[in-house]
Amino acid sequence: MTINDPGEDLVQIRPHYRRQGNLVYFMISKRATLELAQDELELFDAIDGRTSFSELARRFPTAVQKIHHWQSLEIVELIPPLAAPERPHLVVIEPHMDDAALSVGGRLLHRRGNNRITILSVIKKSNYTSYFYLKREYFDVDKITSLRLEESRLAAALFGAEYSCLNFEDAPLRFREANLWSLDTLENFSEAAGAYTDTSPTPGAVNAIAESLLPECEKLSPDEIWIPMGLGSHIDHRATRSACMKVAAKLRLVHPNLKISVYEDLPYSAVNSATYSAEEHAVAMCNTFGKHGTRLVRRFEAIDDVFDRKIRAISVFASQFKGSVMEPKIRQCASLSGSNALSETYYDMEGSLRLPRESELAPDSSALIPMRDIVSALLRGREKITRVAVILLPSSHIGKWDEDQRTLLTAFPKASFHLYLPEGAAWEVDTGIDERVTVTVVPDGPSGLLSVLRREFYRFGTPTILVSWGAFGGGSAGKQRLLKAALPLRRVILSRTLGDFCALIAEESPGP
Repeated sequence: MTINDPGEDLVQIRPHYRRQGNLVYFMISKRATLELAQDELELFDAIDGRTSFSELARRFPTAVQKIHHWQSLEIVELIPPLAAPERPHLVVIEPHMDDAALSVGGRLLHRRGNNRITILSVIKKSNYTSYFYLKREYFDVDKITSLRLEESRLAAALFGAEYSCLNFEDAPLRFREANLWSLDTLENFSEAAGAYTDTSPTPGAVNAIAESLLPECEKLSPDEIWIPMGLGSHIDHRATRSACMKVAAKLRLVHPNLKISVYEDLPYSAVNSATYSAEEHAVAMCNTFGKHGTRLVRRFEAIDDVFDRKIRAISVFASQFKGSVMEPKIRQCASLSGSNALSETYYDMEGSLRLPRESELAPDSSALIPMRDIVSALLRGREKITRVAVILLPSSHIGKWDEDQRTLLTAFPKASFHLYLPEGAAWEVDTGIDERVTVTVVPDGPSGLLSVLRREFYRFGTPTILVSWGAFGGGSAGKQRLLKAALPLRRVILSRTLGDFCALIAEESPGP
């Protein structure tokens, strides 16, 4: 990004950089990014985010050259001055602190100075950074949350937006609390957390977000709201989308002219899983909403003219990723419209605002909806069920056990539960075990699974949940049929995660 005449632009050091002596370091790196000469120290310290480029140039003879150089190194940002009108007021709701920049950054830049813009994040507390992949000891929730908030405020300023945030925890922290994360637990936690992160949100989780979101939106009094579509399987994106739908429906009762649109979550819109493509998921969601009387009209907005500025703003979230790594992914997403122009995809929301069930909106809806019928039948006969088996298949994960255990115990009040875990996953059930639950640890691999099948073979009539990461089309259909056949004369439910099964319980019986 080249700026020829920054003039009254404010100059700000990116929040990831710290100066020690005459050396400037990125986050916790021990290798200096920049060595400052003696005459540069005073200039560097004078950059406070409130002083303009022209003022710094007046005070320091080398400021023009130095600031442009530091900007090219992505150490400082120049923020153009802004006098935005009070109306119209656009509120963009994002699950995490970088989602608006990634998904609608180009459209926001088009509206810079023409709208009052507020970016509102749902998730605040986090211990997640790119150091997860580098296996570095950096899990301090307070420091990381503070850093991500500073990133968000800086990026918002580049978009010409105000910034606000609710107070929810990121999925990894909900999976295991902050003090349990360390280099020793990182590998196990990161892999197993996927069984929670890629799970359907419960109605209770959606309602909790909606209850916090509604008063904040009422206070902001928007003329237009942009909400995430919830593409992909991430629990935070799906819960945020559904909570936004509930809030938007209430706001429109008071403000019938409120404009509402849905944006495709990037870079999820370019991701294909073993069971679905993002494009198929988007089409399926549009069809599902349409059946409930809500029309999603697909639109594209060309962003060629601001694409480089969008990538620059995205790169501010350097605690999460490098802009150079994210740029080709965002470019791929921007090229999916079929035209020669780079664009961002969104959907105008028309008609009634009715939220379908999560099982109907999920990427795995083709598997979840039939399973929902089985869950419903089990719940109708819950008083007669005295025993339930849960079998975790090899290479799978149990998910958020303490939460799922409570759901199962409440749903089947007269049942005992028998949970079978491979040795490698035994740690995943490390919280309190209810007296109605028996946990049996078996050897890893096929031998352990065979021992479980032998134990359970004659337990006819016992509803049995097979938890397999390869379920819903991601594994061998033949193997899945064999597993079900090995446990005859009972209902056998194959679920990708125990959380998906429990979310269906909550969906069918939202009350205790």
